[in-house]
Amino acid sequence: MSDSLPERAARVLVVDDETIMQDVMSDILGESGYNVDIAENGQVALEKTETVEYDMVFADIRMPVMDGIQFLRLLKERNPDLSIVMMTGYASVDVAVEAMKLGAFDFVTKPFNLEHIRIVAARAIEQQKLRKLRKACDDLGCRVEHAFGVLSFLSLPVIPELRLTDKGLVDVGKFKIVSLFE
Repeated sequence: MSDSLPERAARVLVVDDETIMQDVMSDILGESGYNVDIAENGQVALEKTETVEYDMVFADIRMPVMDGIQFLRLLKERNPDLSIVMMTGYASVDVAVEAMKLGAFDFVTKPFNLEHIRIVAARAIEQQKLRKLRKACDDLGCRVEHAFGVLSFLSLPVIPELRLTDKGLVDVGKFKIVSLFE
């Protein structure tokens, strides 16, 4: 039996007014192991983000009540570190540039390749985990470097073994010796 804590499934919010897109995204992401919530427009999505902490968001650009760009702007004001992927069936360079300037993690066009959605989600979740780890490490007074898929903790010769959970960084009661190369 493993003595480490189980990792919770990442929470993903899909914001799209089209039922077929809600179903497709829910299926793709659910099969990939994510917990998926659906919102039919930006206003409903903003309300959901007030009570649930999401690890990433996929949001359509064209929606009633509140469009995707306005939603992106407002959500980034509330949660600047959240990875938000914008989707559209009406791609234009101007809209893509605006979304990226507002802090979108990525911009995908419909129809999309299902494997591409899985890859984008995995990258966004990994980036979110790394942000949380860096924040927690900053709180401990160390620094995290990420290169070639390896995390290195700098500034501490001996560090506690930590696991990132939904409750933050948890000490699993072990220590790892870290070699600091000069």
